[in-house]
Formats: sequence, structure tokens, C-alpha cells
Amino acid sequence: MIASLDQFVDEKQWQEVVEEIQRVGVETLNRSVDEADPGRVVYPHGVVTESKDPETHVDGAAVKRFETSGNVSDSTFGLYLRMPTAKGAMEHQNRSRSDMWEDAPLFNKFPKFKAFIEEQVIGKVLKEMGRIWVIIDRSGKDGIRHRDHTIPDVLNEFLWLRAGTAKTIQVFSEDSSAQPQRCTGHAGWFDPRYEHQAVCLDPDTPAISIRIDGPFTDEARKAVSDYQPWAPAASVGN
Repeated sequence: MIASLDQFVDEKQWQEVVEEIQRVGVETLNRSVDEADPGRVVYPHGVVTESKDPETHVDGAAVKRFETSGNVSDSTFGLYLRMPTAKGAMEHQNRSRSDMWEDAPLFNKFPKFKAFIEEQVIGKVLKEMGRIWVIIDRSGKDGIRHRDHTIPDVLNEFLWLRAGTAKTIQVFSEDSSAQPQRCTGHAGWFDPRYEHQAVCLDPDTPAISIRIDGPFTDEARKAVSDYQPWAPAASVGN
């Protein structure tokens, strides 16, 4: 249930970027606790209409605790390297729209990552980019098992990347007797309407992954065409 996109992303170049993401990402997360503007901004997030935890900002980027279906993680944080510019940008159908998102100043502190996106992602995997979300977990525990949403006609397209080997993701079939499928490569995609969960593989290292939302190129869409998308009739619901 996870489609590999490894063939589009040069692994050697990606690994050169990983150190920067790990270093700057964790530094930013630490700063968000000590120095960030505590001003609260509430964005609609799937079925969640109001955040249970204040949002902070570091260099114009939002840092929020991960939350889904009303559950808020104590140890998993989302760092937004691109910020919404219009009302409704956080709606699931709008997260891929480049006209509704813009770079946060913090993104400039990831020069290798920015260059990687320009050279390896745009035009190869994604036509353009909307939201960029860096997910960091420092607990050494697996993440919250969840679905992003169950909207029948919204099939999200994005590139999911592993920043190192401390973390992967597993996706669960609607058949409860089937084993979940894990991402074993460095780049992939899955339908987030299926239940899925971050998996910690190294409790001593911050577990980091990145999701870059954007419409697939024709080549990338063809590469995931054999993947069985979620269907309401097969779902057990939230």
C-alpha cells in the first residue's frame, strides 16, 4: 500500500541533505520551546477545528504539536517550512496549491534542502509545491495511528521522505488480518485516508520525515498508478 518513488530521487544527494535537516530541524524545535513567539494561530486540520495546543513561531515558520482526530502528541511536532497565504490553505484539497503557500523565512536555513527540491523534486516528482511539513519525534516511541481524513473525492498527492533511518511509516489495510506495509526506501507515497503510523526504529535518535505536498508529474502519477486507493465502501471510518 506504499508506492515507492525512490527511482525519482537520487539517494546519495538526499543523504547529503539529511544531516542538515536533522541538525537545523532539532535546533529549531528546541528554539520553539525557549524563544518562539507564543502567539496562537488556529488552522483547521482535518476533522480538528481547534488546536488543543498553542502554536509557536520561529523565523516565520509554525511549530505545532502533531494532532489528529482530537488527539495531541506530547512528543511529535510539525514544522512548517511553507506557510499558508490564504484562508482554506490547510484544507486537504488545497495543501498542494502553490498559490496558497509561500516560503517561511526559516526555509532559508535549509539551503541544501531547498536546492534538493529544485533539482530533484520539482519537474521530476511534483509539478509544483504547496505545503512542506517536517515531522520530528524525540520520544523514541511510535506515532499516533490515524487517518488524515475520509473525504471520498480528495486523493492527496505528495512526496514522503525519510530523513535518516530512525523512522519509517507503516500503512494499514482495511483488512484487519493483513499486515501493515512499511516504507523501506527513502521516498514514497501512500493514500493518507488509510490508517497509518510513524514507526521509531532508533530510540536514541530524533525521528524525522518530510512531506512535500504538490501535484504529481505525469511520470510520478504513472509510477503510483497500480496503487489501490482508499474507498469509502471499504473503510471502517474514523
